[in-house]
Amino acid sequence: MSDITAQLNATPVVNDLKSLREVTWFNHGVKPVSEGLQQVGLTREETEDAERRLQRFAPFIAQAFPETAPAGGMIESDMIAIPRMQEKLQERAALSGALWLKKDSHLPISGLIKARAWGRGH
Repeated sequence: MSDITAQLNATPVVNDLKSLREVTWFNHGVKPVSEGLQQVGLTREETEDAERRLQRFAPFIAQAFPETAPAGGMIESDMIAIPRMQEKLQERAALSGALWLKKDSHLPISGLIKARAWGRGH
């Protein structure tokens, strides 16, 4: 048995998943953004350059993909607060702040493909 297999077999949440039991998992190794961003390997300049390129190509994207026109050719998904989900999760673990959902399933272009693919046969 490989190390990873032994590790997975020794992890209770993995056994619950394999048994098709309902699971709630909290990553206790989460780091603050300031610490995590240092490990990404991108500089602020690279991030700002990518933002400028997205803005530069936005008019083309809006023309090529009319569903992006209301957002000016930007491909972004909404974020919504989900307080009822937070209430349910707080029954199992303490959560600070607000719980939000990023609606990537509603992204113009790629989100529509994902939503359609998910709706067919899954």
